[in-house]
Amino acid sequence: MKMSNIETFEGIYVAMYSAYEEKGEVGAERVKKLARYYVRDFSSWLIAF
Repeated sequence: MKMSNIETFEGIYVAMYSAYEEKGEVGAERVKKLARYYVRDFSSWLIAF
């Protein structure tokens, strides 16, 4: 797979870093918030589909 098309991974980088706390560790509460965001986003997509 070519890495030249960075748009393929758009949004993934933000998701990975948003779960990390200031100390550099993964925060459980941040992971929960991120998961809720994506579940809500995906469910609204299903309803629209």
